[in-house]
Amino acid sequence: MNYSNADDKNHDIYFKINKAFETYGAIFREVAGNYVETIDPDDLMQNGIDGMLSHLDPYTVYYKDNDNEIDVISNGSYVGIGISVATVDSVLTIVGITDGNPAAKSGLRIGDKILIVDTTNVLKLSSDELRKYTQGAVGSKITVKVLRESVQDTLNFTLKREDIKVNNIACKTLLNKDIAYIKVEKFSKLTANDFRTAFTGLQKEAGELKGLIIDLRNNPGGLLQSAVELCEMFLPLNSPIVTTRGRRQKEEFVFTSRNAPLDTLIPIVVLINQNSASASEIVAGALQDLDRVVVIGKRSFGKGLVQSVLDMPFNASLKVTTAKYYIPSGRCIQRINYSKELVHNIDQRDSVFYTKNLRKVYESNGIEPDLKVTQDTLSEFIKSIYDKNLFFSFANVYTGNLDSLDNGFNADNKLLNSFQKYIKESGFVNEKSLVNRFDLFKQKLNINKSDKKLLKSLEYITKELEKNDSDIFNSNIVKIQKILTFEIKSRFLSELDLITETITDDKDINCALDLFKTKGYYQLLSGAPQKGLN
Repeated sequence: MNYSNADDKNHDIYFKINKAFETYGAIFREVAGNYVETIDPDDLMQNGIDGMLSHLDPYTVYYKDNDNEIDVISNGSYVGIGISVATVDSVLTIVGITDGNPAAKSGLRIGDKILIVDTTNVLKLSSDELRKYTQGAVGSKITVKVLRESVQDTLNFTLKREDIKVNNIACKTLLNKDIAYIKVEKFSKLTANDFRTAFTGLQKEAGELKGLIIDLRNNPGGLLQSAVELCEMFLPLNSPIVTTRGRRQKEEFVFTSRNAPLDTLIPIVVLINQNSASASEIVAGALQDLDRVVVIGKRSFGKGLVQSVLDMPFNASLKVTTAKYYIPSGRCIQRINYSKELVHNIDQRDSVFYTKNLRKVYESNGIEPDLKVTQDTLSEFIKSIYDKNLFFSFANVYTGNLDSLDNGFNADNKLLNSFQKYIKESGFVNEKSLVNRFDLFKQKLNINKSDKKLLKSLEYITKELEKNDSDIFNSNIVKIQKILTFEIKSRFLSELDLITETITDDKDINCALDLFKTKGYYQLLSGAPQKGLN
């Protein structure tokens, strides 16, 4: 190594950093002190930070004050009332309620529009802006005023803020009496402990387990260490799991299994989809590379970047990307290249790597499952209803005046007829219907009105298409019934009960159960040619 060149390079970088500090400080002082209108220095600083980070990847984020996300990542908990909110039809609406926490116990529901928190009107705020009103000291009171469909007056709820433990394990149950199913929601500080408790509990309940399904679908990730700890439960000691590499050679860290495993022989299936990211991909990818699991589902998101949370002055935090991670085969699954030269370009290298049993795996586009299961696709008609939030809003209207649902509730013909009437009265237009598409086609045709034969043919086609459109609700009625039943039940049932109800119809889970019954599981891991599994 040429130390002289290295020293010169470091000196050049430090000079540029010091120059940047001095320049930024001088500009800040001049603008804050001399601009024609008064500027809040905090806003000016925040804008400067936002501009600086906007040129990096979306995972490098500055948090001005203590933030729920940082608490969740660091501690596995946060102080609040246990709700998830989103902007629905331009207003702040509850879209999720955590089981057993203040919101659930108070009677708040999915679909409630939040009007006022204490004395502040928050109806038009974003979910991020709401946080400073829901956060506070444990035990302090918060008053929430909401609007609920079909209820004339506003509803008032007084709650006590609690330390909300993140629900790392969304569901744990036995399938067919001897297959453990565990759905991991996120990877926080306590995920590995929660998973261990869930697995050993199901093991004790079954007596002898014949398989394990780890569901990582829609899991956005979290702490790398938690992913490592989960992996080592099922790997021999000293097995490689993941390597992180920063921009300097000394910043390379190799994570191996250091703790005694729970079980190195039990057949395992890991479920992933396009929303499985980061720590989820470490678990799925590392265990896949070591031929310890069969991965089922859809290609994962492709986030191979590692973030560190750093303390900043004045109780602020910076979550910054510090490394990339590489799983045992040597591949990095990062899908998007955020480098200055290739901003937001998808890296299509797809370089070939090999698992422990010499099965081919690929780099750069997420984790490719060993088995892809064909899922039911939504029709354009149902997608259009979703886009207009009509399933969500109808469920709000239907349940607004109900205190409970009958046991075994299922959307019946009367309810389906009400929904059909509701979407019609809402002014819903299926923009992708055949009639609308044909109308656009006719507009592009420069038809002479004297061409009566052609006009008559077009009129006939239009009537036939209108007849087809009028039947489109009935042709989608089975799927509509399932969606409505789920939406309405979500206003009354717990998260766990909702997940449990959908398991029997889950194609990925049924594929895993079928795989455990055959020799296909071990054939897949051996790299032997498969018949009928895809």
